[in-house]
Amino acid sequence: MRGRDASERVRRVISFTGQSLAGPDSARSILTFSPRAEDLMVGFGQAREDVPKDRRKSAAGRSQMLALRFGRGRVVVLGEAAMFSAQLAGPGGRVKMGMNYPGIDNRQLALNTLRWLARVPR
Repeated sequence: MRGRDASERVRRVISFTGQSLAGPDSARSILTFSPRAEDLMVGFGQAREDVPKDRRKSAAGRSQMLALRFGRGRVVVLGEAAMFSAQLAGPGGRVKMGMNYPGIDNRQLALNTLRWLARVPR
């Protein structure tokens, strides 16, 4: 999140869909859900505000992005794909998602993540 200097600092990230994750004790959560976060236990495209309570599960404290060392390597696991994409969705492609969404640092997070994975010096 800090990047190599202040110009690479990540301040605001938005995820668009996905799921929560739990990893091994050695994993570090990069994006941790708030105490009010929920996983909606529904099929693809079914998530709406009217999902019944029995189809909701707390995601409090779980993660949407984990990083860990594995053997001599490094691993990053995401529970959401759209945040590192650049989509134009909806009718006529007018809804900006992922790195197209204005005012967020998702692009910088992707770059910082790749640098960490590749062990680019600070």
